[in-house]
Order: sequence, then C-alpha cells, then structure tokens
Amino acid sequence: MRLSYYGCCFLLMLLLGACGSSKKYKLLESNRQVLQLQLDSSRSQLAQLLREEKSKQQQQKEQLEQAVAAQEQAEKARQNSLQQLAETQKAKTACEQQLAQSEKALQMFQAQLGKEVRKKTELVQAEERILKQMKAYKGLEFERIAASQALKIACPDSLLFKGKNSVHSSALPFLTDLASLLSEEENWALELRATADKGTKAKARLAQANTRANSVAIKLRLLDLPLERLYVGAWAQEDDIPLYLYIYPKGKP
Repeated sequence: MRLSYYGCCFLLMLLLGACGSSKKYKLLESNRQVLQLQLDSSRSQLAQLLREEKSKQQQQKEQLEQAVAAQEQAEKARQNSLQQLAETQKAKTACEQQLAQSEKALQMFQAQLGKEVRKKTELVQAEERILKQMKAYKGLEFERIAASQALKIACPDSLLFKGKNSVHSSALPFLTDLASLLSEEENWALELRATADKGTKAKARLAQANTRANSVAIKLRLLDLPLERLYVGAWAQEDDIPLYLYIYPKGKP
C-alpha cells in the first residue's frame, strides 16, 4: 500500500514535472518566437539601414562627383577667364600702342601740314614781293606757273637790248633790283631762257639766243648774284622773241 502511495506520488511528480516542462517549453517557444521576430525585425531594420546607407553613400558619391565636376568646370572657367583677361590686356596694349602711333602720326602730319602752310604762306609772300618789285618796270609780262609755283616774266627787247647781243644801259636799274631782290629771297632762284630774232637760221638763232641769255647773266653776276642762284638756257623758236625770266623756289626749276 505504501508502495502504491509512493508510486502515485512519483507519477504525480512526473506529471507535474511534465506539466512544468510543457509550460516551460511553451514559454521558451514563445520566447523563441519573440526573439525570432525581434531578430527578423532587426535583420529587416539592418537591411533597411544597409540600403539607406548604400543609397546615402551613392548620393554622397554622386554629390562628390558633381562637386568634382563643378570644381573642374570652375577651374576651366577660371583658366578661360585668365586667358581672356590676358588676351584683353594684350589687345588693350596693342590698341594703346596703335593709338600712340596714330597720335604720333597725327602730330607729325599736323607738323608737316603746319610746315606746308608756313611754306606756302612764305611762298605767296615772296611771290607778292617779287611781283610788287617787278611791276614797277613797264613792259614786263607776268605769268604764274602753278605746277612749279614759278613766276614767268617776259622781258621785251626794248628793256634789255640795244643793238646786237648787248644789254641796254637802261636795263641796269632793273637788273640791279632783280639781283638785290633774289639776294634777299634766299630760297628763290632765277632761270634765263632766251630766244633770238625770228627770220634767221635755226643754228644762228640758237647761238644768238645763247648770247643774249649770257649777256644778261654776265650783268647779274657782276651785280654779285651767286652762280648757284642763276640758271641759263637758250632755244631757237620762230615766234618767241622775248627773254623769259623764271623766278621760282630753289629746287623747283
């Protein structure tokens, strides 16, 4: 009877242990499921975090690449700006040099123009003085030759000659004034172009014309007119009887 009692107790203990083990198992299983859910959740969160981190890294990479590209573009733009600035400075320097050359050329032109104006004014004044002096003698015919700015004066035989191949004594005051005038007008010279009486042969006319021109030149040289201020020429033509005086600026015969 005691054995049965112990047996029942043992069975009861086994049953209680089994019940306790079953509850414990259920508790463990429940805990395992909770842990599994937590683990799955953690894995899901970790995966989400990894995806987010990867996406963030990709964005950062793209941003970094964009920043590098922008920096390269900015550097390229800076280099272009520096090159344009250098070209602009070079063009500015070239323009300044060209402007300086233009101003210098303008100054030279203005100086040359002023010189030409002064020269022309002096030329006109000298012509007026010569004409005023020479017009005191009657019988002279004047003609201004524009091409050389020379004054062409026709001197008739009645003023310069008496007889054959000689200068008339009444022409001495005229030649004296002419020599004096040309001595004062240092930039002017005289050219004698003589012709002879028509009706003679060509060779004789030429010789006679040359004699007439030299007759006047000798008188002028005796009046101290420098040789370099006097040119003598002659030619023989049928209708040109007067002796022509060409008074012109030196160097423009």
